[in-house]
Amino acid sequence: MCPNLTEAKLNLATALLSQGNLQKGLELYLYRWQVEGFYNHNQRLNYSQPLWDGKENISDKVLYVHPEQGFGDQIQFIRYLPLIRDKVKAIYYGCHKTLVRLFQKLNYIDRLVKDGDTFPNCDYYIPLGNLPNLFNEIPFVEGYLPQRESIKWANFFQPFMDKLKVGVVWQTNSNHPTAKERSIGLPYLHQLFYCRRINFFIIQPVIDDTDQDILRIHRDNVLDLSQDIKDFADTAEIINYLDLVITIDSAVAHLSGAMGKTTWLILPFVPDWRWQYNWYKSITIFRQSKLNDLQSVIDDIVNKLETLLPGSIMSKSIEELVNQAAISYQNKDIDRTIILLKQAAVIAPDRYDLLFNLGNLYGQIGKIEEAIDTFKIIYQQNSEYPNLKESIAKAYFNWGNSYNEKGEFRQAIELYTKALEYNPSLAKAHTNLGIAYGKIGELDRSIYHYQESIKLHPNHAEVYSNLGTTLHQHDRYNEARESYEQAIKIKPDYAEAHSGLAAIYRDTGNLESAILHHSAAISINPTYANARFNLAQTLLLAGRFQEGWAEYEWRFKSKQFLEQGFVEPKFTQPMWDGSDLFGKSILILSEQGIGDQIQFIRYAKILKEKGAVRIFYACPEPLLDLFRSVSWIDELVLPEKSLPAFDYWVSLMSLPYLCQTDIDSIPVSVPYLPVPFDFSSRNNFGGGLVGICWASRSASPSATRRSSSLREFLTFCAVKNLQFVSLQKEINDEEKQLLANYNIADLGSSCQNFYDTAKLIQNLDLVITIDTSVAHLAAATGKPTWILLNYSPDWRWLTDRSDSPWYPTVRLFRQKSYDSDNWEGVIQDIKNALELILSPLTDSKEFNLALSYYRSGDFAQSIDILESLIKQEQDLVRANHLLGVIKVAQKPELALPYLYKALTYYPLEGGICHALGGALVHLRCLESALFYLHRSLQYESQSIETWNNLGSAYGYLNLYQESISSYQQSIKVKDNPEARFGIAINLLKQGNYAQGFKEYEWRWQQVSFQQNNPLPPFTQPRWDGS
Repeated sequence: MCPNLTEAKLNLATALLSQGNLQKGLELYLYRWQVEGFYNHNQRLNYSQPLWDGKENISDKVLYVHPEQGFGDQIQFIRYLPLIRDKVKAIYYGCHKTLVRLFQKLNYIDRLVKDGDTFPNCDYYIPLGNLPNLFNEIPFVEGYLPQRESIKWANFFQPFMDKLKVGVVWQTNSNHPTAKERSIGLPYLHQLFYCRRINFFIIQPVIDDTDQDILRIHRDNVLDLSQDIKDFADTAEIINYLDLVITIDSAVAHLSGAMGKTTWLILPFVPDWRWQYNWYKSITIFRQSKLNDLQSVIDDIVNKLETLLPGSIMSKSIEELVNQAAISYQNKDIDRTIILLKQAAVIAPDRYDLLFNLGNLYGQIGKIEEAIDTFKIIYQQNSEYPNLKESIAKAYFNWGNSYNEKGEFRQAIELYTKALEYNPSLAKAHTNLGIAYGKIGELDRSIYHYQESIKLHPNHAEVYSNLGTTLHQHDRYNEARESYEQAIKIKPDYAEAHSGLAAIYRDTGNLESAILHHSAAISINPTYANARFNLAQTLLLAGRFQEGWAEYEWRFKSKQFLEQGFVEPKFTQPMWDGSDLFGKSILILSEQGIGDQIQFIRYAKILKEKGAVRIFYACPEPLLDLFRSVSWIDELVLPEKSLPAFDYWVSLMSLPYLCQTDIDSIPVSVPYLPVPFDFSSRNNFGGGLVGICWASRSASPSATRRSSSLREFLTFCAVKNLQFVSLQKEINDEEKQLLANYNIADLGSSCQNFYDTAKLIQNLDLVITIDTSVAHLAAATGKPTWILLNYSPDWRWLTDRSDSPWYPTVRLFRQKSYDSDNWEGVIQDIKNALELILSPLTDSKEFNLALSYYRSGDFAQSIDILESLIKQEQDLVRANHLLGVIKVAQKPELALPYLYKALTYYPLEGGICHALGGALVHLRCLESALFYLHRSLQYESQSIETWNNLGSAYGYLNLYQESISSYQQSIKVKDNPEARFGIAINLLKQGNYAQGFKEYEWRWQQVSFQQNNPLPPFTQPRWDGS
């Protein structure tokens, strides 16, 4: 490449921008960083972080904005930061010391990185000058740098209120090549100073000696403030009290314009490109009409200044000022109205009505602080001025709203509280305090302020509804229901109140009424996404899956869903509609919590069955190792990686809807997350091994309601002959001490990810957990799992049942009443169940009859009796166990639900483990089979069949030595042809043909082999190889 080509592109960019071609000019302007000369005035971009292009979603990342070029450029382009604030987690800005105080109050900058600071941790960077190219437009925000009040300068300018106050800048001290062209020299500008009825103030920081001599001539009406200016915040404080700024193209021009101050800008014949565009509405441009024609510009300015004087505000009476203020207000010229009222108030300081109107005007245009300061001037002199307290309260209220809208609720609370100090009857302040306190979790205070608001305005339906929401969060269901009902009584078509009342009915178990009020909300507002999403969850909880899944698709439009960061993506590829996928690839997008993903990843198998050749899953990192074992997924894609090419996409939680899942068609085969098994890790533990998890640490609103406590769990951890281990990932110091006191091993905190936790769970007999990701993880690996549920559970657990159609190994323990705020009853039920599994099983007369039919080979009669026992919930363990054994012989996949059910009630019974292990071997679920077979051997170490099944499992895994060792153990108990034949197969697979074929002769002694390969009754001898 020609070395000057990039410089040519930069020059072309400047030319295009000067001609008004903003889009193409900004695009080429990006080449500035490739021009060596550009670095004469700019710090190099030496960052290890990637450059953000504005397209990539970095909402969870920190962006560093690199400052560049002059101070004026930075003041000009800082306006773009609010436009990107909601696209990033945080904005850090590199800031020169002279700009620090000016920028430090900007709420869209999270951190100013000052000169000399250690460079912070961040994820991306972008030069400030790149931001205009992201938008290709000029965002106009009047006064985007807030005016800076100063007692010092307010007092200083008080004596000058009777004349026009003009700040002047004629020279820039920048070392930029264009600085000289932009400066004009005081000999030209001082012609203005002969307007003696105007006070001029020098607001440039440096003045040379020659210029000082000129200024002495005009010391009657020209004041030099250069010595008072140390940074741009000082300049801004002075500008705030001026009526007009006259300046050349300097940083002060941008500062004055950014503050919304009336500014006259003097430009050369060929100005910088940016002045082709309207960056500041308060700036009027005076541009040379030809080269070196500065005098005509000065003449124009002098003439315009002169026109201000005859009709200027300083020469008018109080009546004229007030009348002109009224006319300006009618013409919607608020800035002019404020100037006139301020001057009138100076002339007549005892006219409180002028200050009162001025304060209201400030409030009207959003200058709340100025409004309050103005009102307080009156308050100090006459606190009983009519409507004054109400106006101060209103100003504080509006100020609080500005913080409330930004989510800065504590600041809002301070201001709303201040509003009530001046007007205790301001019901809206109580209402908004209720909202703000609710947002920060201080529910008692929230409830108090809603109740105070209702006392002041008892017919305000919205407040009753808000109160109902907060009471609901406090689990005060009856009071919440009454509040919602009152809101509906006042306003029958109040959709939000119907939706809130529906949630109360759902959480108190009245699903019919819940669905009724959800439907009422939707009939009032058919596009009310929150109501439809809540209806979906209620329908699913009621087991009405087909209706529920359809409504569940509204979640992407639901506010409560979107607030958690979930958005429906916009791909060019179509979303899958449930049709066949033969020859196509599909991307599954993860959504919601870890538990949701573990539960619904099973649907990837259905997509394979529908013909998908490639299935990609957008996988969060904590699940990466775990989901690598899912054979139906071809590739896992981390969020920060680029997506592969695909034909269709689908969001994970839409799959039940698209697959038309009903309660009887749930893909329920477990385990669907195969995890390697290492039984040696149990060596340090004896007896039954139980994992516990008592709390959810997620940020979900339901986490607290779902969680119990370790102290409550310790009630059943005292059951003897069981060893408990903690699966809790994050534990506090108190919990650590409790675990140590009760000899409960802390294993969960050492797990790095969910794969580690799954391997740990694989070695347990039972998991007891609250409703959290651990519950899904244990159940998906086929582990007997007991789950504690609060009275109003998540929709997936349905109601009024102790099992789950999603997981056959799950047993549910539910709170009995919605007004119970503890887990005492559930904990006692679990303790009783644990004590029961350590007791011997007893057989009923009916079961013994079924058993006799089974032993006689009459399976049909046995099955009828067993199914009747299960229906009557009698002998559940024995009945499910025997029914499972029968199904193993008939169709192994049908056996699993019965065997799992038996195991959930009696997880330490060796016979169930044996039957389940055998069924899993048949189905080639080998890792889980190994676990249950080993567990069976702990209870009955002399079981020939179990040793043979174990040999088969190891053999299918190509673990030949382990397989042979298992068969040898079987032979050690009693020599049997099945073990000999198994050894033969392993030897032959290893190439040991001599020994292998010798053992292979045992095949004829297997009953099953003889049945499948019957020999005729030969009279001749069998050949012996001779």
